[in-house]
Amino acid sequence: MTTEKALRLGITRRHLLGAAGLTGLSLLAKPAWAEAVLDALPSHGQALTQPPEIRSENGVLNATLTAAPARVPLGEFAFPGLVYNGAYIPPLLRVRRSDTIRISFRNQLPDDPSNLHYHGMSVSPQGNSDNVFVHVHPGTQFDYEVRIPSHGRQGPGLFWYHPHAHGFVTKQILGGMSGGLVVEGSDRLYPILSGLPERFFLIKHAELGEGNEIISINGQLNPLIDIHPGEMQFWRIAHIGPRCLSGSASAACRFMSWHGTGTPWPSRRRSTSSSSVPVSASTPSPSVLTPANTR
Repeated sequence: MTTEKALRLGITRRHLLGAAGLTGLSLLAKPAWAEAVLDALPSHGQALTQPPEIRSENGVLNATLTAAPARVPLGEFAFPGLVYNGAYIPPLLRVRRSDTIRISFRNQLPDDPSNLHYHGMSVSPQGNSDNVFVHVHPGTQFDYEVRIPSHGRQGPGLFWYHPHAHGFVTKQILGGMSGGLVVEGSDRLYPILSGLPERFFLIKHAELGEGNEIISINGQLNPLIDIHPGEMQFWRIAHIGPRCLSGSASAACRFMSWHGTGTPWPSRRRSTSSSSVPVSASTPSPSVLTPANTR
């Protein structure tokens, strides 16, 4: 590749065995067996794919989300997952302020109740909106209607949706039940973003047994990102997992870094569940992002 610069989100032996940091977005936790799986990880990876999208039309986003068990492949690995619509990376929902989200949620899990929570959104917690006390039992359906305020606390940005049925949350999100949610309008706050190529980095981790976890981005291991010299891209990054990572992967809950030139954060930016940053492929220099807080 002579005219493009590939930014590889990968791991190295030092990252796996040193347990000291993370410069990529896919990692196998627990150094004790890291040596045994290094050969199974793709050394170069495939081009980063983007999640499928569902956009609102005429002020309404209509979607159906079905929760069900599925076998989830991650590179050379696989695990028994719990997913939406048969996919480890379900649809990215894109709306605008004043829109209404209408989702028919179907629970086809074998045993547990579930529901939907719209993480970080300033919407009503009552009725059939963002009501975490609604439990949708196996074999049943619930129709959500979430009205997004046109002003006030609800601003544009990257958020995420996931189950919030108390007692079952961690199990279901670890299985794969989480997805991204965008409220449009960031380019109005930061005009520099207008027209930039947009890339999503949805980070998940899964348990492979015996205390081992694997981290992926958009359901991929070690994906490649191509960026032209001098090009600027809009990277939207969210860790959409149930908790901070354990063992050697705990560093991922503090910092993510890469080689590139990033625009600094505003000094008084409030922490949310996601991060967005313009990245330029000019002279390489280290840039660091603080990650998502959860609530």
